[in-house]
Amino acid sequence: MRSLAPALALLALGCAASAPSPSGATMELGTGTARFVPVADGEALPMIRGAQGGWHVWIAVRVDGMDVATGSLTFAQQPADESADSIETRVGAVFDPPDAEGRRVSLGWPVIFADPTCSVGRLHRVRVTLTTAAGERLVAEREILPAPGENPPPPCGTPLPETG
Repeated sequence: MRSLAPALALLALGCAASAPSPSGATMELGTGTARFVPVADGEALPMIRGAQGGWHVWIAVRVDGMDVATGSLTFAQQPADESADSIETRVGAVFDPPDAEGRRVSLGWPVIFADPTCSVGRLHRVRVTLTTAAGERLVAEREILPAPGENPPPPCGTPLPETG
């Protein structure tokens, strides 16, 4: 049992933010398109209906201890119970200049739900991996609860309206 303690401690730390990289840098997940708002595990985030008819939540990242201006972000989300495959999206990201504490943020990334009708009120795991040009990687994850939002998807099992 004693040999499991370090692994469990790292797992708990990974849920709160990222485990520190060899350089000591960490990454925190939040939400926001205009400013970074931290998100706690299990927190409800409103689903947004996108211009192309899909639903998403906004995810933002904040990096501490690393002077990164650009990099790539890989977003992966799936139900927390792993009853469906993970959906991954990779994008190039630009980070804002450092704030007063030296942290850098990248805002407004949509994490899209393949089955939005059955995602509302169901815990989902969002994992984000930052890869810098130098090859350094940071990983952070959160479990979020998609909430109905202003334009909620139809009830679970209802076909989505056609877009065109």
